[in-house]
Amino acid sequence: MIRTSCLCIALALASGCGSTGGQGAADAGGVAAFTIVGAAADGRVGLGYLAQLTLHGTAPADVAWSVSGSAPPGLAVTGSPGAAELAGTPTASGDFDFTVSAQASSGERATLELQLTIDAEVTLGGSLPDGVEGVPYSAALTLVGTPRGDVRWTLSALPAGLLFDEDTATLSGLPAAGTYSISVQAADNLGLIGQLQLSFVIAPAVTIDAVSLPDGTVSIPYQAAFQSHGGLGFHLWSISAGALPPGLSLAQNSGVLSGVPTASGSFDFTVFVAGGSGSFAQLPATIVVRRNLAIAATAVPGAGKIAADYAGTVIATGAASDADYAWSISSGALPAGLVLGSTGGIASISGKPAEAGDFTFNL
Repeated sequence: MIRTSCLCIALALASGCGSTGGQGAADAGGVAAFTIVGAAADGRVGLGYLAQLTLHGTAPADVAWSVSGSAPPGLAVTGSPGAAELAGTPTASGDFDFTVSAQASSGERATLELQLTIDAEVTLGGSLPDGVEGVPYSAALTLVGTPRGDVRWTLSALPAGLLFDEDTATLSGLPAAGTYSISVQAADNLGLIGQLQLSFVIAPAVTIDAVSLPDGTVSIPYQAAFQSHGGLGFHLWSISAGALPPGLSLAQNSGVLSGVPTASGSFDFTVFVAGGSGSFAQLPATIVVRRNLAIAATAVPGAGKIAADYAGTVIATGAASDADYAWSISSGALPAGLVLGSTGGIASISGKPAEAGDFTFNL
């Protein structure tokens, strides 16, 4: 709001209004000697203020400027004989009526009555949160206080994929991963409100490493781990589809799969990890749990004769199929002349012993 008022020129005896809005006195010839010309716009607390005032007419060289009345705190008049500035930084809000005077040592004086409003301070604040690639980003800039008129925003170095809505002062979009710094400036009808340099990070999207989980065995402790990357903050793990083998569990904070399987079979499931800010990833996985092998029956003669036919069998159970059995001598050795053979879960020891003695071995 701009307000001007009467320019007042005062001499010792007479006065009259001029076209500039000031009221002036006449000299001995009836002509005003000088007048103050200027206007004072409204201002805002904390915002630098400047209004130009000039003298028109014949002004003495020793004119001194002064202010009387209720001038805004923080503003003062300084000047030369022909011009002055009402300048400073207002420190209090409100409506102010005051008078600016220019007076010569001879007593000639010109005055200008001014009325102006100083608005309360308006500040630009806030920060921009970090985000995750692939997750819609939205953040609003904030103004504390009441601006005068429409706010004009200026943003520089805005990342590709982000747009700014001036009506809502909101940044939104799908920016790529990276570290960004943008300059923000806000102004209204009174001038600059504030400027900020804001930084934020767009983290890479959350991913889970592909993994081939090892097979498990009933009653045998099992452990495997999933690895994830990207996102923000802690990663939280869960199963989003299917089911783990009975006896196994997935650690929520680490992605470690562990336990003791209690049932055999092939188990399909989907592992899910949340990486903060709405980001997540999923990975399908399969675990095969085999039955625990056991020796079900043995028919191994405890004695044999050199060069005589020998035959013995061992039967195992627990594997899912015949192809899953693999027989071997784990310690010790068979007598010379005997060999180990197998068909699925049945192992055979046969041949003609070629040497005498006691023999101990493990299958």
